[in-house]
Amino acid sequence: MAEGMSSQSGQPSGTGVATATGLARDFGLLRTGGADVGTVRERLRRRRVACLALVITLPVLAWLVARDLGHDITPGAPHLDPVLIAPILFFVLLAGVLIVSVVGPGRSPHVTYRPEQIGVRLHDVRGID
Repeated sequence: MAEGMSSQSGQPSGTGVATATGLARDFGLLRTGGADVGTVRERLRRRRVACLALVITLPVLAWLVARDLGHDITPGAPHLDPVLIAPILFFVLLAGVLIVSVVGPGRSPHVTYRPEQIGVRLHDVRGID
């Protein structure tokens, strides 16, 4: 066996993933759960769902309160020429599809790394320290 090598892991003695990880945690550079892609993605998904619930709930709540106070608020369509509605509706739907396809998934459409696709974990990294 080469000198300076650990007999169990084959790594140089005194340097190891456990040492680097411990130092990173001691200096506040590494938080538990902060390096997990799945945890971050789930937190962002929950934030988007909460925002969507808020956007849907507030107008409905305002309508219910106004109705209870005696104000007659009935949604109705404005009177527009059908020739104007078709192109406006087309471009609104086109913009909506483009925005939803990019913003909806919440990640870049070009590069996506799923947790099961990443074979290297933090304890596999060598040479951090």
